[in-house]
Amino acid sequence: MTRLLTATLLLCAVNAFADGADAGVAMPEMGPHTRKPSNEAKTKKEITEFYNAEQALMTGKQFDAMADRVEYPVTMGTDNAKGVTQFTEWSREKYVGDMKGFWESADPKMKMAHKLTITVLSDSLANVVDEWTMTEGKKVTKGKNASVLVKTSAGWKYKVMIEAGWGEP
Repeated sequence: MTRLLTATLLLCAVNAFADGADAGVAMPEMGPHTRKPSNEAKTKKEITEFYNAEQALMTGKQFDAMADRVEYPVTMGTDNAKGVTQFTEWSREKYVGDMKGFWESADPKMKMAHKLTITVLSDSLANVVDEWTMTEGKKVTKGKNASVLVKTSAGWKYKVMIEAGWGEP
């Protein structure tokens, strides 16, 4: 339904723009040129704090609070060893069901470090590439993922999460 609505709105915008272009009318008052961030530095700080809060929630095994950081349905993207990509929408129940095992088995002494590349698209949309390092005792694991965040009345939330390597063979 969301995809159909998005496609319909995009088609309307393209048609409106094409009609206006024929008549010599200015670009419609919609699109990325109308949604510039009002305070990019403030937004980047909020998003950095959003990521930094994850450690305390994970260490404290606050699973409900972790699940609350997601805007459902969430789009999950990955690929497999053959490079075949897959994107699926998950409900809260699916997200918690699949993630809870990882959360429960996490070492409470585990430390996460994030090198974030944040692209603020508007005051309510951002893209984040996270180059992370996870340290568990002497074991160090590094990886990279990407997310699309949306700002809701409850604050920033994940709407799209992408990480390589979790796909079915």
